[in-house]
Amino acid sequence: MKFLLAAFVMMATVSLTGCNKDDENSGETYPASTSYAVHYQGQALAPGQKVVYNITDADKETDEATVDFYIKNLTQESLQTRFKVELEDGPESMKDLPVCYGQCKPVTCPYTWNVFTLVPGLDQQALEIHCYPSMHDAGSQGTYKITVGKGGDMEDPQVFFLQFNL
Repeated sequence: MKFLLAAFVMMATVSLTGCNKDDENSGETYPASTSYAVHYQGQALAPGQKVVYNITDADKETDEATVDFYIKNLTQESLQTRFKVELEDGPESMKDLPVCYGQCKPVTCPYTWNVFTLVPGLDQQALEIHCYPSMHDAGSQGTYKITVGKGGDMEDPQVFFLQFNL
């Protein structure tokens, strides 16, 4: 009986600590796009997945952190593509940031990039999101929602998140 009770307590403890609210994005679920996949560090992100980037001492020293994402066109035809970057959560200072895709632009969120043509396969050009640590208070945290979709209306979107922790 003691063994059974100990096993029950252990299972209850694991189930209570197994959930991490930070992995949830407001409880919203995102369907997988049939047109796009987004890759980070060589792996495809799941729809709605959050990439967490902790600012390092080296980033603070150079006053720049960059996270690269690669967009894959899953179809057999070229797609008219665009992406949108929105500050989902964080201080006002995090609304302004550089976003690069072929060229870098200082943008204010929400920001939607112009339509561009994406050929089939994994694009070799990175979608770069930058953070300048000196522009934010120590301990700040900002979460960006990034959406990639077809055409001006961003149809069949792939959604993912990026969180910078200072």
